[in-house]
Amino acid sequence: MSTNGKITNQELVETLVEKIDEVEVVKENLESLKENIDAALLAGQNADQVSQKVGVISNLVTDVKNDLVSALNSTENKVKGLSQLPNEYEWTATAGQLKYTLPNGTSYNTSVKSLSIDVGGASLPPSKVNKLSSTEFSLNLSASDIIAGMKVVARWTQPIVASGTGSTGSGGIHHSSHELGGMDEIDITKLKGYQDNVSSKIGDTSKLETKSQTSLVDSVNEVLTKSNTNLVNMDDLSKKVGNLGSLETLTQTSIVDAINDINRKTGDSPETIGNLGDLQTVNKSSIVNAINENTTKVNTASSDANNVGEDSGMFWIPPTQPSMNWGSNGVPATRDPELFLNSFYEPLRLAEPSYISRTSVGKDQSNTYNVYRYEFTPRSYSKTIILSASTHGNEYTATFALARFLVHLVNDWKSYPQLAYIRKNVRLIVCPMVNPWGFANDKRQNYNLVDLNRNTDYFWDKVTSSDFQVGGTNYKGTAPFSEVESKYYKQMIETYSEGLAAIDFHNIVSVKAERIVYTSRYISQFRHIFNDTIDAMYKPGDKIVNGTSAVPTFHCWTAFNYGMTTANPEWYDGSYSAEKRGSAEMTEILKYFGNIIIKACSLQSKAKVLDTSSPFTKLLMYDKTSSATTPITVNSTSYSNFNHTSIDMNIRRHGIMRASGYIKFTLSASATVGINPVLFQNYHPEMNWTNTKDANFNEIVQTLPAGTYVFPIQSRFNVFPTNYSEPTGTQRTELMKFRLRGKSSAGTLTLESFRVYLDYQPTDMGVPYEILDFTGQEAATEGSDFVKLYPIIAASEEQ
Repeated sequence: MSTNGKITNQELVETLVEKIDEVEVVKENLESLKENIDAALLAGQNADQVSQKVGVISNLVTDVKNDLVSALNSTENKVKGLSQLPNEYEWTATAGQLKYTLPNGTSYNTSVKSLSIDVGGASLPPSKVNKLSSTEFSLNLSASDIIAGMKVVARWTQPIVASGTGSTGSGGIHHSSHELGGMDEIDITKLKGYQDNVSSKIGDTSKLETKSQTSLVDSVNEVLTKSNTNLVNMDDLSKKVGNLGSLETLTQTSIVDAINDINRKTGDSPETIGNLGDLQTVNKSSIVNAINENTTKVNTASSDANNVGEDSGMFWIPPTQPSMNWGSNGVPATRDPELFLNSFYEPLRLAEPSYISRTSVGKDQSNTYNVYRYEFTPRSYSKTIILSASTHGNEYTATFALARFLVHLVNDWKSYPQLAYIRKNVRLIVCPMVNPWGFANDKRQNYNLVDLNRNTDYFWDKVTSSDFQVGGTNYKGTAPFSEVESKYYKQMIETYSEGLAAIDFHNIVSVKAERIVYTSRYISQFRHIFNDTIDAMYKPGDKIVNGTSAVPTFHCWTAFNYGMTTANPEWYDGSYSAEKRGSAEMTEILKYFGNIIIKACSLQSKAKVLDTSSPFTKLLMYDKTSSATTPITVNSTSYSNFNHTSIDMNIRRHGIMRASGYIKFTLSASATVGINPVLFQNYHPEMNWTNTKDANFNEIVQTLPAGTYVFPIQSRFNVFPTNYSEPTGTQRTELMKFRLRGKSSAGTLTLESFRVYLDYQPTDMGVPYEILDFTGQEAATEGSDFVKLYPIIAASEEQ
């Protein structure tokens, strides 16, 4: 037992032996630790720090030490195994003519056309790029075009094989950095040196060179360095931790600090590294404390990140918004487009560089302002949504509202399940300012006074009024996509054609209402994302404009060509407060526009699927004219088709087809007349042409004198999807067909007119249509007084 509250050496040893056994628990989780180290080192993170700190492990020869060293050696081998570098280099320019030499021993096997160069964020045409050799190229730019410090990025369509370090080209240009895997930058000139450094430190695992010795447990070192001969279990300790008897601890271990730093940057960490926190030693182990501290922090961070669920279905209530007047709450005092982006978008990108990227797509029509595209890309996303604003440059409220939504998405997603869903699952492609010249000059139109939202080829020839001509408010331009801003928008849609929705946000001055939206008039759309938002916000007295448009807008063009759900949500300034863009108004517009974005992000497919899965109606009509030289007639005692009364339909879902209407005909002599509206499908298992053409399911039979009559017609059919049938093989159910048939026991039936509505309703129900025949069952018991004619299924199959 201890005396005076102190632990004897023997007790301490026994305790340490017992606790050191728990080191084995550490080893069980070591593989996870190794993977994190490997991944971090391969990504270029903390390469210098880790390579310097690897060697501080002393001359340990135990399994524990070997496991750690093996992990680092494995990392070194993987780094050396990088045989190709990505196809992009970035370097810093100095004023003057540009010439660049690839790193020593590297080359590219491409033509000048496949080499693209960006200088200061603007792309150069191929004519400005000279390929001097397989290892050199130069740029034809005057000295005045090159600003010292600007970034120059070169990209190739094929990898550049790397076998050496970067080199300095002529003209004062040097290669400064290269991105590995999109992670933190690492100086490429140190890559080979880094490999050598790691190799020299760990290559010989039995002779690690160190500047300072490490300790696993301070108290173990203190006891062992005293060479205490009373430690009877020294052999056991040696097997567990190695012979640490000669270690003189000057500093605490630093490898753990490096590991922890790596884990914090990668966002990953082993779930646990053994519960060694309760070691009963004079001084707690620094490595255990570090690991436990790291685990606690990681677990806390993980808990913080996951304590809000994901939900794209519920209505979002944003926090109260600040007013967005010029010069207040971060809004620039002037209408400078770059200042606006630097106030709202750039801080987000700089804070989340792995999530947000920016591309300069080119100058606007005035050749004054850059047009940018931002990408908000989760690590694992399942869908893409496209957002834009300031197509009409002076519609500031909509532009500010989109920016405010993105501020909350980036900064507050952990607090809102709706935003968490987007942050983790949806890639957002955002053009925050389609028309920067209009933004800067308080104009609806662009530099050429063209309304960009009328500058596409959709319905181009249909808009001919003076308002769409030169000088008109909606001047559509000289030709579809004549303006560079329209070309940029078209390019964005084509680049991200897999997008499920494209929403272009606007203000409106011609309509005063609380909620306004325009969708594409004759194109299938998931309009519920707008309708549900309007319904959720509705209050008695609200004015709603839920409109459609069929003009050359961006949203109509996109919906027609790419099947996306698109719209122009609009906002009328002053709807909620006298102060334009005041706090109350900004809160309400964010609620409206924000929930539209959230609903769009919940979509699972393009809107084109509605063309095959939604109900539809067709009207068939005919009226005989006095000039008809060949009347439509039937002169047969058995059912025959009336000519020009048929139609075939392609069906994609199980459902019910209904025919209803009337037929008007003239009977030339007294006779018994039958009219039969027939619905059928070739190769339908029960309702094919043979089974329906003369069936009495839907016929009307009357004995009539000569004269003109109107018969109502009704018909139903359990329609199956239209299938492909092999020309000489298996025949499957084909097109849905309608035929109007008639017969007469005498004389001729002459068709005067008809109206037939064909209504299709999809359903997944197994038996949505039945035919029950009560004929001849007058004496039967109620409930069993009919015969089922369709469908014919075994009794055991009936539900």
